Amino acid sequence: MAGNRVASRTAVGSILAAYGRPVSTSPVDAALSLLYESVGNVEFLRERVREHTALIISGKMERDEIAGIVRLYNDERDRLAKLCSDLMRIGIAQRQVSLYESQARIIVDIVRRIIDAANLSDVQRKAAISAATDALRSITLTSAPHETIATYAHESSNDDQSSNDDALDHVS
Repeated sequence: MAGNRVASRTAVGSILAAYGRPVSTSPVDAALSLLYESVGNVEFLRERVREHTALIISGKMERDEIAGIVRLYNDERDRLAKLCSDLMRIGIAQRQVSLYESQARIIVDIVRRIIDAANLSDVQRKAAISAATDALRSITLTSAPHETIATYAHESSNDDQSSNDDALDHVS
């Protein structure tokens, strides 16, 4: 019996040591993490509610279980609605766009410096810029598996060679 208490205290101690530990993040990333977690919780609880398809459940325990799940589901939906309202009020979408634009400018600058440092001929430079532009166009950032947040390059015609020369400048 005493051995079980010591093991329990040790387990609780290790859990509490990890609880509340500082995690380096930005306010935008922290807010979005809360949003994605809440969306996931709502979806999870919605599926649990759907699993109970019978309108009449015979036992009190089953009724209490589904009532508890529905209560959790409604509470999480309310939390999600409030979080969405708060995030819209503070302009989180615009902050995300600004962050992604800044990151895109950094990437474009790095690619431009690499191409410049390679001392390429005009033909090679155009080919490198075209390849870099195509690669940047293919990149998308996702902060959640179900949501595409931003693409890093603008859509230009591959037939327009002059736009390929300037494509890296679009984002900067």
